[in-house]
Amino acid sequence: MIIYFFPFQMDENDTFLDAEVKYQKMKNKECYGVKASHKTPLSFLKSSDTLYIVAHGNTSVIGTGQQLGQR
Repeated sequence: MIIYFFPFQMDENDTFLDAEVKYQKMKNKECYGVKASHKTPLSFLKSSDTLYIVAHGNTSVIGTGQQLGQR
């Protein structure tokens, strides 16, 4: 099973996930999306699952504690 984890709430998440689910189903693979919150458990994952963390587009602010547009 493939799990896409979205740590950021963006409008593009649903568009991406819809297209990806269709693509993976064509390859006979299960695919799901998880919208994150501070209470999102990932304990349902198995060691055979594949987890992708889908980050937002501006990677320069990841891990810096800065908000977009502020330096």
